[in-house]
Amino acid sequence: MSKTSISTNQEMRKGDYLLSTNGNYKAVFQEDGNFVIYTWAPMWSTGTCDKGGFRIVLQEDSNLVMYDRDNRGVWGSDTHSPKESNRMRLTMTDDGHLVLDRDGVKIWSPPLFDAGVGPVEEKSKAT
Repeated sequence: MSKTSISTNQEMRKGDYLLSTNGNYKAVFQEDGNFVIYTWAPMWSTGTCDKGGFRIVLQEDSNLVMYDRDNRGVWGSDTHSPKESNRMRLTMTDDGHLVLDRDGVKIWSPPLFDAGVGPVEEKSKAT
């Protein structure tokens, strides 16, 4: 699957990726189970290499969760909210940010790293 975003109750499987509309950034769910943002080098990852990640789901409770084959959580965005929403979206933006929004309001974006050596900008911190 190659598109710019996923919405509520959609999922990604290994090999799927989100691509920015300008084509410069990609969020890839790798075969090793790691979910990684790339430009010419890795900019962020879930750190879940070889931990059994099988699918990533954007849930109605505002959480982005990676599950293994037995439906056990491997990683999550920790954005659970008691306010459920059918208007969740995870988007790979043209400036390299992976953004989770609920009803059009940004609720999470992971910090980015420049070639794995340090944060790119303060504004990229999770909210």
